Amino acid sequence: MGVKFGSIFLPLFISRGGVKFYMCGEAVSVVHSDPRCIIVRVCQTKADFYIVSAHAPYAKCKINSANASSDPSCIWWRELGRIVQNVCLPSVPLIMGINGNYKQK
Repeated sequence: MGVKFGSIFLPLFISRGGVKFYMCGEAVSVVHSDPRCIIVRVCQTKADFYIVSAHAPYAKCKINSANASSDPSCIWWRELGRIVQNVCLPSVPLIMGINGNYKQK
């Protein structure tokens, strides 16, 4: 398994204790996906973990809003937590990368 950049193919690997373990495509499976979140599980002999990549709605976004008084970003964060709890086993490590769309006042 690897990532292709133009004509260059870069292998993906995990390093444990200074030893590199290359991942094969069969070791990675998508366990959840929607327009704002993808969760994959990497499961092979030397490694077992989840990777979450998510993109929160911006503060004034109206998506997922049940009514005008609902804060869509709060709804999204609760929903993300629910999805992670339902999809990921608590005993398996989790790596999260989230664009939280937070704007400091």
